[in-house]
Amino acid sequence: MNTIRPTQPIGIRLLLAAMFGLAWIQHAHASQDPRLETTVSQSSLQVAEPFWLDLTVEAPIGAKVDFPAPGEMLGGFNVLDKQDLFDIPSRDTDDKRTWTRRLRLESLVTGDLEIPSLEIQLSEKNASHVIRSEPIPIRIASVLEGHGDPTQIRDIQSVVDVAVPQAPSHAWVWWSIGSMSGLSVVVAAVALVARRRPRMSPADWATQQLDLLEQAIPTETAESGQLASRLATILRNYLQLEFSLANPGRSPDELLETLLDNHSIDDATSDQLSLIFALVERAQFAGLPVAEKQFLDAIDRARLLVTRIAKDSETNASPADHATTEAL
Repeated sequence: MNTIRPTQPIGIRLLLAAMFGLAWIQHAHASQDPRLETTVSQSSLQVAEPFWLDLTVEAPIGAKVDFPAPGEMLGGFNVLDKQDLFDIPSRDTDDKRTWTRRLRLESLVTGDLEIPSLEIQLSEKNASHVIRSEPIPIRIASVLEGHGDPTQIRDIQSVVDVAVPQAPSHAWVWWSIGSMSGLSVVVAAVALVARRRPRMSPADWATQQLDLLEQAIPTETAESGQLASRLATILRNYLQLEFSLANPGRSPDELLETLLDNHSIDDATSDQLSLIFALVERAQFAGLPVAEKQFLDAIDRARLLVTRIAKDSETNASPADHATTEAL
């Protein structure tokens, strides 16, 4: 008796083989597709604190990758630096290369910001692609965020006499040292500016003092308060000398308000000076550590502001002002 063998197992095997072949082809094609990876060094920062944005494209060998031309701004962020690492062998496979662009960014605006989506052009042998990055949220906090507002007076109670022995306070010693140091700096500044041979301008004096301060910055942050106090004293004394202002005891906010009212500086310059004074308050009064890099950036900005203010002051000075300056 003849037995008919079923053909169903053969059909199933052929179907499974076709499915596995199709899956392998799709996997091989997908492994050749370009890939974009976007990372940031930090997603929550303080105002004027730099961070890095990395854009890495992985594509087959022979591809051409064109990143968008960098400008001075990217969304709400200032572009401080750009680094390119192009056509580097991939760590994962031998038939691909990587193209990386690094952007050093910072923001002078607080709040919830966003790095916008970027379009990257990629050309291969027979095709071209446009790869788009996803927007990245960034949180920018104020240097005083999380601390009590010193201008708000709370929980005021009536006077209560309590017989509590008071520990001896030595705060007057530090106040005296600070006052004498500030007075010494003012006297030295006046003596240097008044000296006729050679006659040093307020801008030259401030630049010299900033150079000396930069040399004194240690690698540790233990002396952040003292260094910040010196930086604030240099800027405050320079502004008073440059514009012949009296009352050296005024606060930075009062000083900037006076200069704005006198049209001695513009709003942009006042904002930049306010950022430096805010950094000083963070280190001097809030007791927060300030990294060496932040101090160096603040000193560089102070130099640029001194140069700009001196140039604008000289341009806006009247002939009578020039004659008076030369007579001194």
